[in-house]
Amino acid sequence: MKSPHVDERFVGPLVFGIAALVLTQTSLPGVHWHDTGEFPAVAWWLSTAHPPGLPLHALSTHGLLRVPVGDLGLRANWVSAWTLAAALAIFARALCTWVRPSLALWAGVLPVLMPAVWLQGVRSEVYALHLLLTAALALLVVRTRPGDLRPAIAVAFVLGLSGANHTLLAAATAPLPLALLWTQRRSPGLGRGIAGAAAAVALGLATYAYLPLRAEAGLDVGWGQANSLAAFIDTVLARDWHRNLAAPASAGLDLVENGLQMVEWGLDQVGPGAALLLLLIVLTGLPFAARPLGGPALAAAALGLATVLTRFFYPFDPWNPDIGGYFAPALLAGLGITTLCAESLARQGRRAHGLVLGALLVVLGLAGGVFDTGGRTVSRTAERVARAAWDEVPPAGVWVVADYATWFQGFWLRALYGERPDLAVLFRGRVDAPWHTARVLRRRPDLEPRLGAFPDAFSGDEVRFERGVEAGRLGAFGDSLRPDGLGLSHRSRPRAERAADEVASPDDLDSRVTLCFRRALAAAEPVRRGDDGAGDRRRAHLEAARALCPFEDAWLTELSAAGSTR
Repeated sequence: MKSPHVDERFVGPLVFGIAALVLTQTSLPGVHWHDTGEFPAVAWWLSTAHPPGLPLHALSTHGLLRVPVGDLGLRANWVSAWTLAAALAIFARALCTWVRPSLALWAGVLPVLMPAVWLQGVRSEVYALHLLLTAALALLVVRTRPGDLRPAIAVAFVLGLSGANHTLLAAATAPLPLALLWTQRRSPGLGRGIAGAAAAVALGLATYAYLPLRAEAGLDVGWGQANSLAAFIDTVLARDWHRNLAAPASAGLDLVENGLQMVEWGLDQVGPGAALLLLLIVLTGLPFAARPLGGPALAAAALGLATVLTRFFYPFDPWNPDIGGYFAPALLAGLGITTLCAESLARQGRRAHGLVLGALLVVLGLAGGVFDTGGRTVSRTAERVARAAWDEVPPAGVWVVADYATWFQGFWLRALYGERPDLAVLFRGRVDAPWHTARVLRRRPDLEPRLGAFPDAFSGDEVRFERGVEAGRLGAFGDSLRPDGLGLSHRSRPRAERAADEVASPDDLDSRVTLCFRRALAAAEPVRRGDDGAGDRRRAHLEAARALCPFEDAWLTELSAAGSTR
């Protein structure tokens, strides 16, 4: 049944245009926290990102960064905006197979208003590209016809490309080619189809050849150095990255509570009122669903469940923006099922059709405007913090960072804007790794005689430490560290104090969470000088952390209790 108001051929372009307009207009103005400093820097210099290297994202972003429109940081975010818009257009086009174009158009636009999905399209990240590849897989699946093995081979190729972008999420969709081949098991030439699918997966994964080819690129901008077979395997299997992460507390994890938190988070993506309307559409539409819709609905549910399971056995953190990247396919799968149910209701008559579209318009109204509740679209806090921290380091000095996100912000400052070429940046988590030493020495070869004896071979006048650096690993430096400014400076610096005042009132949610954590680290850092001001500084950092924190935090409570007993 076709709608007289929307031509099916225009659904994809309309969804792309609307989504791209919203996402580009609401994109983050530049670099943000987390990985957003790493990806544009790596793409600009065609270096390597953190394991598994993420070569497809670097290659696809590099060309678009060269388009001379806007600031480089903003341009990198626009790449995600256009990629996510394309993903939603393909998703809507796939839905046109079963539902009228007006419903497919609605389903393609609504995800832009979901906070978690929106966030993947306004910052430089890999998740928009993953969603694009997943939508392409869905379109290929729905276009499969009996006796045609070509879609299964195409799915296998896209799956290989997906593996070169995000291996864990690609693994969640790995059964798709096998499922398609199973549906065509009585077709002639099945053996050739299986061989073709295997070759197609390998061809997509061949994108990883980028890693050894670009192992030396980027000077000190990049993670790892896949210039040997062992290093290449370690990178692709993400062994080095896994050592950087805390092990999930799976043993004591309450899976029921974890699941309930995920459900609550999912409902928040459209708001309680809109979620209730969508649920009513599903409950009332399922009894009328035509038999052919059962297979697609089941496939969508299975795909959504597979992506959710990639994070189900980890403690759920609603404040982690990457959660939206993992769960976006599940959100779209759920929306696709809702649209199928809406179609089944619409087929009951024109009145029902009008009621369904009216309800969906209400959903859009309820969901509209909720995607930027964190105030990110105007925030420059991350940039100010990054530059202020670099200002603390003296000329030809050494900046020892504790957080990988701070290290990535250094990538951004150096690769895209050429700032502080004199500065050597050491990432504490990998300060002993040979590849990290080799990258640092490409920029600062003068440090070669001393890096092996870090930190003892350096003077306090040339080194600055970020909060979170373990005092016990710093030898004599640990006795003189004092929480000051944005980093754990060796000596009190007026510039650091001014920088701290400058970002005392961050203007977005992510900055509040990040700076709250850093203030808490400063309060928790053992100050072993024994001077009278140590307790006062601890209390000041705790008060600042509590003022910044947007939620109740057990660690802050614990730190406060520990401080009150001293």
